[in-house]
Amino acid sequence: MAQFDSQLLYFQSGSTYGETPPSFTGAMALSVFDLEMTALAAEVVERQQADAHGGRTIKPAMATKFGTLSFSTYALASGTAGTAPAISGLLQACGTTLATVANTSNTYNLSDLNLPTGFGHFKVHHGGGDFFLNNSRGNLEITYAAGQLPLFRYTFEGIYQPPADGAVIAPTYATTALDVVVDAVNTATFNLGTTGSPVARECSTFTLNFGNQLERIANPGGVQRVRIASREPSASVTVRRTTLAEFNPYVLAATEVENALTMVHAAAGRRQTSSIPRFTYSAPSQEDNANEIFDSMDLLISHTVNSPNFFSLKFD
Repeated sequence: MAQFDSQLLYFQSGSTYGETPPSFTGAMALSVFDLEMTALAAEVVERQQADAHGGRTIKPAMATKFGTLSFSTYALASGTAGTAPAISGLLQACGTTLATVANTSNTYNLSDLNLPTGFGHFKVHHGGGDFFLNNSRGNLEITYAAGQLPLFRYTFEGIYQPPADGAVIAPTYATTALDVVVDAVNTATFNLGTTGSPVARECSTFTLNFGNQLERIANPGGVQRVRIASREPSASVTVRRTTLAEFNPYVLAATEVENALTMVHAAAGRRQTSSIPRFTYSAPSQEDNANEIFDSMDLLISHTVNSPNFFSLKFD
């Protein structure tokens, strides 16, 4: 795996899986950091045959050629309610579907794994060369930590395409609003509680992992593809202890009481709402921070009845 100091990454959403992507343009540039790419990986298949001379005379075969890509972004909200964030295509390539209310909001719900999901194509320009990852799908982990900017960390797998010499395409980044720090002013709503009666809690960290399990397939008569084979979303919270009478995570975990979570960050135009409608708590652990006690818990997420919606993300 190579870590590229050049962060010049281009992305375009796909339309028909297995397609050869159209040419990349500067308007497809994304503002990313911590970019790492493996342009070619493969599964090595050994040829099992006795070798009387004790040396390798039968070469192994390379199967299922693919590549991997990981990078981070901030939320990259548009600044205008109803206009999708710059990461919209990435979110859909991580197994979500987009529901838009004109001039109001864009909500990303999980797609049904039995139906086609979004995908995309990447190009990374580095050292005078263009490196590609086509027909890609991925996973996302989001972290909201007090005193920091929201962090979106992506991991993608895609179909290998040989790199080529290339020139820099001048990027024209989408208009985005500056992200704001996670704190008491910008993130005023963090609610935990039974469905229908959530209660505000003071949170130091909230993480949400889509939990997409990626699988590479190269069936004869088909097209080589990456699919989201299964989904095991996970989340965790660290909340400040008040009194056990008010919030007792031990009892909640032991009795498996179902809860819901809502977190709202930032203001209109760059507001992000994370919702988990149904989960139970794992056994908590304690953390000391500046002489205060915090309870750290994993959330055991389950989806709502007759729906794939373990969680949703809304930008408005």
